[in-house]
Amino acid sequence: VLTSLRASEPGEVIMIDAGMRGEPGDAQWPRSGGLFGELLASEAARRGLGGLVIDGNCRDTPLLRQMSLPIYHRGQHPNAGTAKKPGRSQVEIQMGSVTVKPGDFVLGDDDGVVVCSPEELEIWLPKALETQRVEENILAHIQSGGSLFETLKNL
Repeated sequence: VLTSLRASEPGEVIMIDAGMRGEPGDAQWPRSGGLFGELLASEAARRGLGGLVIDGNCRDTPLLRQMSLPIYHRGQHPNAGTAKKPGRSQVEIQMGSVTVKPGDFVLGDDDGVVVCSPEELEIWLPKALETQRVEENILAHIQSGGSLFETLKNL
């Protein structure tokens, strides 16, 4: 984590793979510890990072929720992880069932996180924008008194 944070540039998203794979070792420290907390989050915010996605646990979560820095994580744990394992930076990792490569785009909101290659973003972004436009029109129709079902039969 420290290696990636030190090398990070403004706007980047750091992806952290804690190696949690649903195995008995997942519950043992340091893998189960909070890999990210208030100090690292404050440094990430100071550096202007775009956010963090952690396939592992965080600590200091009430404080992290108050920050404007988006931080997505698997869970929380009161114990810190370890700074004695430097890790690697700018390498392909596994986040859940998704392979993440350096240069991939990471998009997240309260509903979750999506990772895509630049090529996939080029294909999917226009479709997502069109879906958003259609849904905005449907919502406006409903809010003005119209029926969702009237709108759906016209699609």
